[in-house]
Amino acid sequence: MDTIAKNVCGLINEEGGDLLLGISGDGEIVGINEAKAKVDELSNYLNQHVQPNAPISVSSVRYKKHDLIWISVWEGAQKPYSFQGKIYARGQEDTNKANKEDVSGFILQRKASEFHWERQSLLGLEEDDLSIRQVEDSILLFERKNPHLRFSNDTIGFLQYMGLYQNGHFTNAAAILYADNPVRYLPQAKIRLTVYAHEKSSNSFLYDRLYESNLFQNIQDVFSYIDVLFGRSSHISGLKRTDRQKYPIVAVREGIMNALVHRDYTKVSSTVHISIYSNRMVISNTGTLPEGLRIPDLKREHTSILRNPDIARMCFVHDLIEMLGSGTQRMVKDCKAYGLADPIWKEDGDHLVLEFPGLGIGEGVGDGVNEGVSDVVVPSASEGVNDILKRLVTLIHATPGMNAKQLAVAIGKGHSTVERYLKLLRENMLIEFRGAPKDGGYFLLQNK
Repeated sequence: MDTIAKNVCGLINEEGGDLLLGISGDGEIVGINEAKAKVDELSNYLNQHVQPNAPISVSSVRYKKHDLIWISVWEGAQKPYSFQGKIYARGQEDTNKANKEDVSGFILQRKASEFHWERQSLLGLEEDDLSIRQVEDSILLFERKNPHLRFSNDTIGFLQYMGLYQNGHFTNAAAILYADNPVRYLPQAKIRLTVYAHEKSSNSFLYDRLYESNLFQNIQDVFSYIDVLFGRSSHISGLKRTDRQKYPIVAVREGIMNALVHRDYTKVSSTVHISIYSNRMVISNTGTLPEGLRIPDLKREHTSILRNPDIARMCFVHDLIEMLGSGTQRMVKDCKAYGLADPIWKEDGDHLVLEFPGLGIGEGVGDGVNEGVSDVVVPSASEGVNDILKRLVTLIHATPGMNAKQLAVAIGKGHSTVERYLKLLRENMLIEFRGAPKDGGYFLLQNK
C-alpha cells in the first residue's frame, strides 16, 4: 500500500490522474482477488495517511471478466500533500520525493488556487440560499464512494471539506452547484436551449428557454427536455419490450456535461447555448480548450485537464462525468451506433463549439408547425396563455404522443397547470388524446 500511496500523493501534487490496480507490468489484465472488499481498506489507508485531506476516490470495476481497483485522483488545492511526512512529485514515468524546487512550486500553486474563480468567496450568499436537499444528495453519494467519511447532518462540514466553504463564506462554485437562484449572484450560471424550425438560426424557433437554477437542477431539466423532444422507440420481441432513446444519449449528455464543467465562468457574459436545428445539434460554451490540448486529441485517449476542478469533482461524485479522458471517444462510438457522423469540435473565438451532424428535429417539422401554430388562438384566454398554448401545440406537432407530464417538463410549468391548458386545447378541437390513460399521449387533430 505504501507504493500506491506514494503514487497517489505524487498525482495529487501535480495534475491528478487515475491508477488501475490489477494490470501487470507488461499490460496483462490479471485482476484483484476480493477487489470489492479491498476497496474500503485501501480508501481508509489513503485518506488516513495522505495529508492534508485529499480528493481521492477508490472503487472496483469489472473489465474483461476481471475485477480491478480504480483510484481516481484530482489535483489538490492545498499543496503540498505528503505521505508519512514526505512530499512526493510525479514525473513523466515515475514518482519520487519532491526536491526544493518542487515544493516551492507546490506552495505557489496553492496560493494561486486560493485566488481561482471557483474558490473566491461570494459575499451575500447564505446557507438559506442553498438547496440543502441537493447538498444532502451529494453527501449521500459521496459517502457511498468514501464509506470511511461521514458528514450526515453536517452540510457545512461537507462543503468545507470539498472546498466550497472557506473562511466563513460560500464560494462561487458552491453557488453554481447548489444555490436555488444562482443567477441572482452569478448571471453566467444560466443555460440557454433553443429549438429552431429550420437549418439556420433565426427568429423562427419552436422553443427557447433560459435555465437559471443551479447546475444539478439545470442538468436534470435540460436532459428531461431533450429526452422528451427526441422521444423513445420500442421493440417488442415475444413478451419482452425494450425501450431505446431515439438519439445518442451518451454522446449528447457527455457533450453537455463537458460544456458545463469546462466552460469559462469568470466572465459575466459566459454562457452555454444548446441549439437544435432541423438537421443538427450544436453545443457552444465560453472557453477554449485548455493549454496543451488540441482538437485532434479529443478523438483519442487524452489527459483530462480541468478548468473548474471543484465543480468537476462534484459532478464526478454524482457520476455525471468520469476522469479517464475517454468521454469524447465514447461520444464518437455512440454516434456511430446510431448511424450518425462523428461529432465535430471547433474553436470559434473564445468559444468551444461541438456539433452533432444529422441529429436534428427533422425536415418539414418547422414548416408544418409554423403553418398550424399561427392559427392557435383561444378567444377566452389571455395573450400570455395563448402564447403557452402555441408552445404546447408546437411541441405536440414536433413530437406527437407526448403526455401531460412530459409536456410540463418541456415548458417548465406545473403538471396541473399544463393539464388545464391541454383541456382548453381539447375543448377548442385543436388536439386529442389517444391511447390508454397511463401510456397514451396528445396529437394534433389534423394529424389523424
